[in-house]
Amino acid sequence: MRLLLLGYGRMGKLVEALAPEYGCEVAGVLDDVSNPHGEGLTAGRWADVDVAIDFSSPNAVVHNVPSLSRRRRY
Repeated sequence: MRLLLLGYGRMGKLVEALAPEYGCEVAGVLDDVSNPHGEGLTAGRWADVDVAIDFSSPNAVVHNVPSLSRRRRY
């Protein structure tokens, strides 16, 4: 399973460290600098990601959720 981590504080770093133990691969990491207002979540850029886990700030989630929902995969 390929993961996209949004936010790279303690929890993001912990998930990154533990991911291989659980058969997961971290495909990418976006923080507030690389993802201002959800702009790093462009269509097609993360097409090969299975799961996005958001550990960012409450203000960032407001932008991340709509950006993630627009890239629906079925």
